[in-house]
Amino acid sequence: MNARRVSLVAGFGLLAAAVGVSSAATPSSSTLAIPSPGAAASQVTWDGTVPIAADSGGCDQGSGVPNPLADDTDLSITTPSASFYDTATSTVTIKVTNTDSTDLDILVLDSSGNTVTSGTGSDTASETATFKDAKPGTYTFEVCVGTPGTAATVPYKAVVTAASTAKNSAAVVLSNLVDDKAFSFTAGTVVDPVLFGGEPGVHVDPTQGTRSYVDWPVSSRTNVGVLYRSQDDGLSYQKRYADPSDLGTAGAACTGRQVPICIAGGGGDTNTSIDPTNGKLIYTSQVALANEAVGVSSDHGETFPASQVDTAVGQTVTGVDRQWPGLFAGTHTVFTGFHVPLAGYYLERNDHDGALGSWYNAGTGTPVDKPNIVGVDQSGSMVIDNTQGIHGIPAEKTPGTSRAIYVGFLSAGGLVPGACAAGGGFAVGVSLDGGKTFTCHNIPGAQNARSFTVLSLDNVGNLYAAWADSATQKTYMAIAPAGYKNNVKAPASVWLKPVVVSDNAVKVSIFANIIAGSPGRVAIGYYGTSAPAGTPDLVKPGQGGWLPYVALTTNGLCQADATPCAAPSFHEAKITDKPNQDDNICTAGTACAATMGNRNLADYFDLTIDPQGHLVSVWSDANNATLYPYVKVAYQASGPSLIVGKPNALRAVRGNGIADAAGDAKYPFYGTTDTTSANDPRLDLRGTTVGMKDSATFEVRMKLTSAASLGTLPSQTVDGATPIQQARYVTRWDTMEANGHGHAYYVEATVARGASAPSFGAAEVANGDAITSPTGPTTPYGTDYRPNPAVAATGHITGDTIVIDVPASALGKVHDGERLFDVGSYAILGPTDVVPFGQMDPALFSLPVTVDASPTFDVTLGAEPASRAVTKHPHKPVTKPRKPHKPSVTPPGGALAATGVPVGLGLTGLALIAGAAVIGRRRKVDTV
Repeated sequence: MNARRVSLVAGFGLLAAAVGVSSAATPSSSTLAIPSPGAAASQVTWDGTVPIAADSGGCDQGSGVPNPLADDTDLSITTPSASFYDTATSTVTIKVTNTDSTDLDILVLDSSGNTVTSGTGSDTASETATFKDAKPGTYTFEVCVGTPGTAATVPYKAVVTAASTAKNSAAVVLSNLVDDKAFSFTAGTVVDPVLFGGEPGVHVDPTQGTRSYVDWPVSSRTNVGVLYRSQDDGLSYQKRYADPSDLGTAGAACTGRQVPICIAGGGGDTNTSIDPTNGKLIYTSQVALANEAVGVSSDHGETFPASQVDTAVGQTVTGVDRQWPGLFAGTHTVFTGFHVPLAGYYLERNDHDGALGSWYNAGTGTPVDKPNIVGVDQSGSMVIDNTQGIHGIPAEKTPGTSRAIYVGFLSAGGLVPGACAAGGGFAVGVSLDGGKTFTCHNIPGAQNARSFTVLSLDNVGNLYAAWADSATQKTYMAIAPAGYKNNVKAPASVWLKPVVVSDNAVKVSIFANIIAGSPGRVAIGYYGTSAPAGTPDLVKPGQGGWLPYVALTTNGLCQADATPCAAPSFHEAKITDKPNQDDNICTAGTACAATMGNRNLADYFDLTIDPQGHLVSVWSDANNATLYPYVKVAYQASGPSLIVGKPNALRAVRGNGIADAAGDAKYPFYGTTDTTSANDPRLDLRGTTVGMKDSATFEVRMKLTSAASLGTLPSQTVDGATPIQQARYVTRWDTMEANGHGHAYYVEATVARGASAPSFGAAEVANGDAITSPTGPTTPYGTDYRPNPAVAATGHITGDTIVIDVPASALGKVHDGERLFDVGSYAILGPTDVVPFGQMDPALFSLPVTVDASPTFDVTLGAEPASRAVTKHPHKPVTKPRKPHKPSVTPPGGALAATGVPVGLGLTGLALIAGAAVIGRRRKVDTV
C-alpha cells in the first residue's frame, strides 16, 4: 500500500473510546508448536473482527505506537527442545483473509513489545507476513485496517502455519578453487546494438553446433519478446521475425514489433528449448501475466506457422509467471510449465508439436487446469531426462513409466496447505509418468535459496542443482546421482553434500545458472561482487561493481567415489573483466519499483555448451550511462571440455582488426527471405580497427566489401513498419573506470538514400536520445546512434574503408593505455533521424534493422597492433609473436508522435498492443 499517514484526525480519542480499545478474537489465545524437520506443518486459526473500517494509519500508526483500533490475539509458540535451532530452522507464516474488500494489515510483537514482522500490502482480499526461527514465548498478533473500507467493522479469518527444515551442518566450504588463467572466454558479442535486454537465454543447436539462439523479453507493455539466431559460432546474431506479408505465420500481426510468433502478444518472459535429435525449436513468450504463448519452428527459426502457435497454453488459469519449456526428444511431445504464485506449478502438454488447440494439462489430461505441484512460491528450471540413463528414454520400456521430468522451485512451505514440499526452500518435483503426478524432495542445505533455482542433467541422467544463498550470499551446487542409493527408485530424493562454488573473494553472489556435460563435468555461473555489502540490495555504486563468473569442475561426482573427496576441484574464471553492473541488484521482484531498487538486469542470465562441450554464456551489461542492459554472448576460449573425449577449448584471442567473413550481409532476412536474398556488398562489414591517430584524435576504420555508391540503398523501402531511408555504420565499445563504473561510446557514418557521401558523428550512449515507445514514452528501450552535433567528427572513404576521426576529449578522453571492451561494428538500416540528439525518440515500432556485424574484440590502445590478416580464420590460434605497436591505426587488409500508432501496424498487432497489460518485470521505470 502507499506511504502511511502518521497524523490522526480530530476526535480520534473519542472514536477509540466509543469502539473500545481492541476487539476480542475467537479464540483469544492459542498455542502453536513448531514441528520437527520432516514432520507435517502445524497450524492454528482464529476468527476476529477489526472494530473500525476507517483508515487508522496502520497497525503501528506509522511510528511504532500500538493501535487501539486493532484486533489482538495472543499466540504462544513452542519448540521441540531448547537446542532446536542448533540443527533446524523454522518459518512461521500468518495469512489474514476477509470478504469485505478491505485492505487489512498485520503486526506481530514479541513479549517485550518489539516488532517481529509486519504485513502491509495493498491486497484487499488477503495479507501475509512471515518470520523465521521464532523463539519460544508469547506473541501478540494485531490485525488492523490499512486503507479505508466500506463496512463499519471488518470480520476476518487468520491462519498461522509453522514449518521447519534441518540445517545443513555438513555443507562443504570449497577451499580448492583455482583462478585458472588457462580457463578463459572470448570478447563479448553484442547480440543487438540497438535494443536493451534483461533475462537473456542462450541455446546452441546440438544438430548444428555453429547455430545458436538468444532470446529475451522486452516488455509486456509493448508486446515485444525477441529471438536472435547466430549461424557463425556466435560471432554475430540476426533477429528472427516474421515476414509481414506471410499469411501462414500471420505476419501482419508482427508489423512494427519484429517478433517471431505474430498472433501472440507476449514480452513478459521468454524462453526456448531445442530438440537434440532434429533441431526443432520451441519459443515461449508470456502474454503479460495472463497466459503463456508457445510457438514451434521446424525450420530452425525461419518461421513459426500460425498452426503451431497457441496464445493460451493454460486454458483455464491466469495470473501466470515464468515459463520453462521442454520436450521428449525425438517425439512430437512438447511441454511448457509455469507457476501461479503460491497456488502452484502448472505443466501443460502437447503431443502434436505444439499444434494450435492441442494443449492440455498434464495432470488432468484435459484442458481443465490444476496445479501439478502445489505450494510453489517461485518456479525454477524444468529439465527432462532425454538421455539413455536409467530415468531417461529406457524408462519408457516399463508400462506406465516415462522419462523423468524434474522441476526446480522455491517451496511456499507451510504457507499453502498440502504443499508438495512442506519444508520450504529449494525443492525438486519429479514426475515419472509424463507429468500426471509429481513427488517432491527438498534439497538439504538449500532452505535459504534465492530465486531462481536451476537444474541440469548430465548425459547419463545425473541431476545437478545450483542456487545463491540469501543467508551466506554464496553460490552452491548439489548433486543427486541417478544410481545413488534411493535415487534409483525415487529420483532426486538423495543428494550429495552441497559445495560452495563462488570465489572466496566474492562477498555477494546472485543469479546462479548451471550446465552439465559428461558425468561429474559441470559449470556454474553467477554474478558476483567484492563490494563490502551484506546483500545484493546493499551494494553501492563505485564499490567495484558486479561481474559474471563461471566455476567449472571435471570431478563433480568425486564425493560419491569409493574413496570420497571432501569437495570437487573447480576452475574459476570471469567471463569478462568489465563489470556489468555498478549498483545494487534488487531482490524484491516487482516490488523493486516501489523501493527504487535497481532491477535493470531483471532476474537471471544463462549458460550452455556447444557440441564440443565448450561453454557459451549470455549476460546483460547495464554498466553504462543509461543504466540499461545490452545483451552479450561469450564463448569459452580455453580450458577443459564438459564432454569426455572432446578437446579443450582453443579459440584465438580476437584482436584489433579481426576479419569478418564476406557474404553475410543478406537483406532482407525476415521469415524465409534470408535463404533467397543476395549479399549487399555495401553493408558487408569485413573488419574494424581502432586506435589513437595522435594524442588528441581517436580514429576508427570500418572496411566493407565495397564502399562504392553507398547511397544506393537496397531497393526495398520499408521493412514492416520501418522505413529504409538511410544506412548507418556504427562502431561501439565499452570502457570502465578504476572504481568499476562503465561507459559506452560510439562513432558513426550515416548515408541517406541517394546521398553521394556519408556524414560522420560520435557520442556516448545515454538515455537522453534513447528509443522509447508510444505506449511507454518515458522508458528507454534502446538507442539508434544519432550523432551528437557538438562533436566535431570528420571522415572520408579510402578504397572500401570508412575512416572516422573524433576528438579524444569527446569520447571520455580516450588515450593510449586505455582498455576498450567488446569493440564491434554494425551496418544498420532504418528511418531518417527526425528527433534531435538529446531527445527521446518514440520509435520502438519502427526499429532500425541490423544487417551485419563484425566480430567484437578487446584492445588496450597502444599496446597491440592492428591485424592485417583479414583472411585468417578467426578461431585459428595465433602462434607468431606480435610486433611492437605504433601509435597509429593500421587499416584492415584484404517519427511517430508520442501518442501515435506505428505506421503500417497490422490490425491484429495493434489490438494486441492496445490490450497489453502494463507490468513492472523489466525495469524500475516500466511499472504496473
